[in-house]
Amino acid sequence: MGGILSADAVLLPPYSPENRDPFYHRILGTINFDTPFLGMHPGVIKSGIGSIFRPAPPNARPGPENHASNENVFLPMHSEGGSQVSTLALSTVSSPPSSPYTTPTDDPNYNPPFANDVHIPVRKRWNNALHFLNKHSDDLAHAAKTYVTSHFEFGGAMADYRTLNNRYKKLRGLEDIDDSRGVISSSYRQVRRVRFVNYYTACTGRLKGKATEKDKKFCMLPERGSGGEIDPTWVRVFMEGCDEVGAHCGLFFPENPHYEKLVVDVGHKVQEWIILNR
Repeated sequence: MGGILSADAVLLPPYSPENRDPFYHRILGTINFDTPFLGMHPGVIKSGIGSIFRPAPPNARPGPENHASNENVFLPMHSEGGSQVSTLALSTVSSPPSSPYTTPTDDPNYNPPFANDVHIPVRKRWNNALHFLNKHSDDLAHAAKTYVTSHFEFGGAMADYRTLNNRYKKLRGLEDIDDSRGVISSSYRQVRRVRFVNYYTACTGRLKGKATEKDKKFCMLPERGSGGEIDPTWVRVFMEGCDEVGAHCGLFFPENPHYEKLVVDVGHKVQEWIILNR
C-alpha cells in the first residue's frame, strides 16, 4: 500500500484557497515497486492460498553463486502479446560476471555492518503464531481484531476499482505534462509535471515441467496502446522459479540476481529527473 499512499500524497490538494499551487506538496516524482494501482491480478489469490499449504523450498533466497549477468540493465523483451516492454532482463551465466555492478567479494567497505542494522528473524508456522501471542499478551483481543480488520481494509481498497482507476489516471496524467507549455487546472493553478515509474514483477510460477511463455503478475497492468505496446513507465522485473507472491516479496532480496540492476536503474531514474528539473 506504500505506493498508493504516496500517490495520495502527490494528489493532496492545498489546504488554503489562497495557495496558487495545485497540490499541497511539491513532489518531483514517485518510484513505485509492484504497486497495484489498478488492483491485484486474480492469479495472486490462487498462489496465495496455495502457498499456505506448500512447504518453503530449502533455498528460498538464492545465494551469490546463482547471480545472473549484470550486463545491459535494460533489454527489450517480448510479452505474451507480442509487443516490446521495458524489462530488467537477466541472462544466466556459469562464471562470475565482470560488470562494474558486480557484488564485490573482497571489498571490506562494501555494505559493511552498522550498529543500527535491523536483523529480522525468520519465523515459520507455529513459531510465528507464538511470537504474536507473546508480543500482544497484554491485549490479545484488540491485537487480533486489528490484525483481521487490517486485512479486510486492504481487500476493500483493492476491490474498489473505480477509486483505484481514478487515482491512477490523475497520477499517471501528471507524468505527461509538458512544463514548458504551462498547464492550468480548473482552479486556475499551474500544474507541474510529476514523474512516474512502476517496477512490476513478472514470473514463471513454480515450474513443475514445461515452462510457460505467459507471465504471471502480481498487479494488473494498464491497457495497451493502439499498437499493442505497454506503457513504458511500467517496467517489467522478471524472475524465474517463483510464483506471484514470491516475486513480489523477493523484489528487495539483495541475493536475487535482479536486485543490483534494479538499484542501478532507480539511481539513474532519480538522477535523470533531477537534471531535467533544473
